[in-house]
Amino acid sequence: MPHRDVSCDSSLNFVQLQAAINSLLANCDFSAVTWKSQCTWTPRLLASVALFWACSDESTLVERFENSR
Repeated sequence: MPHRDVSCDSSLNFVQLQAAINSLLANCDFSAVTWKSQCTWTPRLLASVALFWACSDESTLVERFENSR
């Protein structure tokens, strides 16, 4: 498609985002967090998504949650 930037490497963006999240959460200890058995999210995943929610353009938490999935 003509509007796509052929030189753009989205996997590099993922690697950089992953490195940033790893750096931000490196010293976080989630061992004290307890979850209900039916919860499929890990504490680290929830913290990561919450960081993205905070930067989101969506106006409500529901919209941010749906956008993050």
